[in-house]
Amino acid sequence: MNKILIGIALLSILVLSGCQEKVCPECEECPTCEVCEECPTCEVCEECPEEKALMDVDLMGWMVNTQTVPSGYQMFYDVNIINYGYVEAKDVTVECLLYDENGKILSRISKNVGTIASTSYNYKKILAVTPTEVKTADEETYFSEGCYIKKCRDCEILYKRIPGYEKLLP
Repeated sequence: MNKILIGIALLSILVLSGCQEKVCPECEECPTCEVCEECPTCEVCEECPEEKALMDVDLMGWMVNTQTVPSGYQMFYDVNIINYGYVEAKDVTVECLLYDENGKILSRISKNVGTIASTSYNYKKILAVTPTEVKTADEETYFSEGCYIKKCRDCEILYKRIPGYEKLLP
């Protein structure tokens, strides 16, 4: 008799403390268990996207060095390559461009900067050939510059998340 009462008591405890459903915090649609926080039926929660590096580049400036080079001119871009993701990015290529005041491309340089560790940045100096227009320009000539992540492996490029932004790049 005692074994039956103990069995009934255990069964009632299991039933009363069982899983009570609430809305899944991930997709806000399917039920999830309040006790274990699992979501057994939700497609959104079950299909987590593959983690990738999330890449961007910050152009800090460009300069022409006329002092220490035998040819008299050396142009370079100072950039920070940033990985916001939790996975390292491999074979990262940065492209930098220099434009004249009419929007004509005077210089275009692509450089593979290698691997960028997860959640980090890497400062690089990207050397480029100095265009004749820069060598012969006076102080009032206006130039503009830009750099972007051209490609990488195991990564997503940040600017590609912005609809229409790719059309602005050359």
